[in-house]
Amino acid sequence: MPGKNSCVIRIEPFGLRFTASPGANLALFLREKGIPLRSDCGGKGLCGKCLVNIGVPAQGAAPLRTVPACRTEIASDLVVDMPLSSLVSPSEAVDKAIDFDGCLPRLEGTARRPGFGIAVDLGTTTIAGFLCDYARGTPVASAVAPNPQSVYGADVMSRITAAVSGAAHLRLLKQLAVSAIDEIALSLVRNAGITPDAVDEFVVVGNSTMLHLFLGIDPASLGESPFRPAFTSSRECAAGEVGLALNPHSRVITLPLVSGFVGADLVSAALAQGMPECADGTMLIDIGTNGEIILKANGSFYATSCATGPALEGATIADGMLALSGAINSFRFDPADGSPKYTVIGQNSGGPVKARGICGSGLVSIAAALIRRGLIEPGGRFNLGAVPSGLLRAGRRGVAEFVVARSDETDTGRDIVLTQKDIRALQLAKGAVHAGIDLLCRSAGCGLPGEIILAGSFGSHLDVGDLLTLGLLPPVPPERVRIVGNAAGAGAVMAAIDRGFRKEASAFAEKIQVVELASLPEFQSVFLNSLSFPDGGEL
Repeated sequence: MPGKNSCVIRIEPFGLRFTASPGANLALFLREKGIPLRSDCGGKGLCGKCLVNIGVPAQGAAPLRTVPACRTEIASDLVVDMPLSSLVSPSEAVDKAIDFDGCLPRLEGTARRPGFGIAVDLGTTTIAGFLCDYARGTPVASAVAPNPQSVYGADVMSRITAAVSGAAHLRLLKQLAVSAIDEIALSLVRNAGITPDAVDEFVVVGNSTMLHLFLGIDPASLGESPFRPAFTSSRECAAGEVGLALNPHSRVITLPLVSGFVGADLVSAALAQGMPECADGTMLIDIGTNGEIILKANGSFYATSCATGPALEGATIADGMLALSGAINSFRFDPADGSPKYTVIGQNSGGPVKARGICGSGLVSIAAALIRRGLIEPGGRFNLGAVPSGLLRAGRRGVAEFVVARSDETDTGRDIVLTQKDIRALQLAKGAVHAGIDLLCRSAGCGLPGEIILAGSFGSHLDVGDLLTLGLLPPVPPERVRIVGNAAGAGAVMAAIDRGFRKEASAFAEKIQVVELASLPEFQSVFLNSLSFPDGGEL
């Protein structure tokens, strides 16, 4: 029996029962017990994604109260009802078609060998895994899952802060990533009909923070100036040392980092796209929670990172979600009657799917459509005089919002909206990317890029016209923008199948010159000037 200084916490609908100390924070307590609670704002009480329903058992049938767990102190025995929408679940791993848009032709001449490997793109928001058949020299299956580390916050700085707050948090962050990769790997081998011991290698790429956390290395140096990583070279160890259970005797290889915020994912993506052979003026942009950009100019390579934030991955948005079934991923106004039209992920996979929220590509598409209609002003405000009747209103907490999907059309039974705060979050992401491109070109002594390669799973679902409408990309002709999908994942696959690629990655990483944006005297003014949208959506 718990003593007087203990509170009994019952977690439903899972039937779990724990004891807690009075005064403990409810979100932290749930996290410590392995409950994957969402926390897109890192526990600041801003995102509303960690809502739970609580009640006191002694009150019997009294109605439960809905509260943000991150702002709730445990003061008595509690019943905590966990809405599924408030959980991050790595079990949402889904099979995904492999589409690297021609990234892998060089593998045709690779020496074959028996066995299988798993290539992993460990993203801040999403983890992608690829089963590689060495004998065939090709990836044969792919799966993705949300990164459950998001319970600590949607951005890398939130996770760094959590990791340095105590060894237990660092261990848990590592465990969350390792468990998710194990689950993806198990799904891949089961679907391929092979045994776990057939997998002899894991090749992992990711940004600098993700690889530190995956390896269980303290990322404290990434959170303070001069933001240097604890290591940059490629790492290799037994899978069991990291904690991977699929085949503990297999090897884990990580590709090299460049700096604290230019990671193995950018090295991997640039090599997969053959940037060393590209013409001067070629720029690759990998847009995600942490945007990374690399430019070839005058025979040299310049790279930087920009804090785009999690908005482009669907996080921190009022009705945001990952790009899973039910996410609105495109939007337009019907040219005939001006009515809003949208598409939903999963609509063509066995029956109608109702909208559940807005993913990153949907956010970009909706905002671009509103800008073209003059419904969003260049400064980012809704144009109250131009919005069609009934679609704009004063929403929750008095914040203006645009109705994207009405309640009778949605899976949640409530309207799905784009708020003024969502637009501001998009502006911050847009401003970060635009400023990064501008300042990288200035530092390299060149003008507009001659070709832009847009990489990343997020980028593969975007429309170039929408990006130019938002001003997220510089005003180049659309035909000079090439969307290539998950180039970082493609590079991880190449490193798994072709061991020579790993040496190339190490040599290439040493050639990259890092431009630290925040250290540039003009950064603040360029960033502020990059926040506005182009006037009227004109290019």
